[in-house]
Amino acid sequence: MPNIKTMRILTGAAILFISAGSIAYYLMNVKKNEELQTNNSLPSIKPPVPGADLVFDEYSISPDSSMEIERTTGTLLQVPADCFRRADGSKPSEKIQLKVRELHDPASILRSGIPMEVAGTNGQHLQSAGMIEMHAYENGQELKVNAGKSIDIELAGFRSAEGYSLYYLENNQSWKVTDTFENKENARKKKRLAKLEKNTPLPDTSVYSDFIFSIDADTNARPELKPFINQSWQLIEHVDEQKLKRALRQNWSLAQIKAENKRKLEYKITFTIEGTGDDNKPIKESFTILAKPIFNKDMSKKNQRKLIEEKMEEYAILENQRIEELERVQKQADLVNSFKANQMGIYNIDKIMTEDMITSNIHFDFENELKGNKEEHQVFMILEENNSVIVIKRDSWNKMTIPAKRKFHFIAVLPGNEIAYVASDHIQGKLSMGKTELALSSQRKPADAYFKQQHTQPTGN
Repeated sequence: MPNIKTMRILTGAAILFISAGSIAYYLMNVKKNEELQTNNSLPSIKPPVPGADLVFDEYSISPDSSMEIERTTGTLLQVPADCFRRADGSKPSEKIQLKVRELHDPASILRSGIPMEVAGTNGQHLQSAGMIEMHAYENGQELKVNAGKSIDIELAGFRSAEGYSLYYLENNQSWKVTDTFENKENARKKKRLAKLEKNTPLPDTSVYSDFIFSIDADTNARPELKPFINQSWQLIEHVDEQKLKRALRQNWSLAQIKAENKRKLEYKITFTIEGTGDDNKPIKESFTILAKPIFNKDMSKKNQRKLIEEKMEEYAILENQRIEELERVQKQADLVNSFKANQMGIYNIDKIMTEDMITSNIHFDFENELKGNKEEHQVFMILEENNSVIVIKRDSWNKMTIPAKRKFHFIAVLPGNEIAYVASDHIQGKLSMGKTELALSSQRKPADAYFKQQHTQPTGN
């Protein structure tokens, strides 16, 4: 009679596909505002490309309720109960629509039309480490934050915020330093990813023929494995004994099950380690075995196949949810900038741009294609590394200050929502020749193609 050993193979915890605790995660229920978001009463903010303004995400809040909103960027908004008031100071009585958008890259800043020039500084501009804009409405009427209330914000930080300040755009026209902020680690992201990397030690064992095992996992952390808890499996392939012993001593963090032969009830089970070792070097290792589920001897083969298929279908749904959640969390910023907002509007983690600049006389090949109104914001300098957008006025082209070392490019908004794009490499090539008078050639792209190419960070909910 074969010597049979039964083991429970333990797998580490994975990230929950629904956030735990008091955070109300509204990603699946957020209504996208597909209409163009404009500030018609605030002429200082004018999106330069009609129809390409960055849309807001919309959340519905009861006047007396609090809400915590976690966005895909990693930004967290904590809205207290009784947070809003009408313009006359009265309390809103109906549902409140909170509209939010984030700007983390130059393309988003450009699309929004939000100015980056600091009033009263003779042309100084801001470079951003993250921006958020918020508005609240009741039946289309804009609301303000109730006196004594504030919205706690952890704004995603995809860039270093060292030396930056918190600015607020007063009346959508003038940037003012408004308060301090705290730059800190995104603890929520770290905690969730740590659950995925958390390993459960496996017992040492000797290996015999007819090896039987089961998968043991924390189903609160690994809900996709719920269908297989208490399910026994039998190894049905030859595995090198030393290799299997070593595998059983590993601390696996993930188990995945895939059908190999449904008719014969044969399944491949893969155990995986993926993380970082003590020396900070990446670790990625997997071990796969072929096994078959063990059922009650009285159960027919037909019923066995039906039961395991039901388990596999449930597993597939839960596994997809886990993967989607993991991908969502991995996209979040590693840092957040924490502050309190006591009014609606635009907040920016900024600092005054300090760059070595040179003066050049610039000639563009699209000059004759621009509209006749010289006051229109049609030409922009995009500073990728500084995360800033500068409006270039026509009367400054013959004596334009441009970065001496940093990468930047120009764009012009032409009729028909076409973008004339002067690439950074083309500009740098001209500058390397030591010339101060530059004749620049542009590439042409539809506006949507340009913005798709330039988008580098998540800005949605």
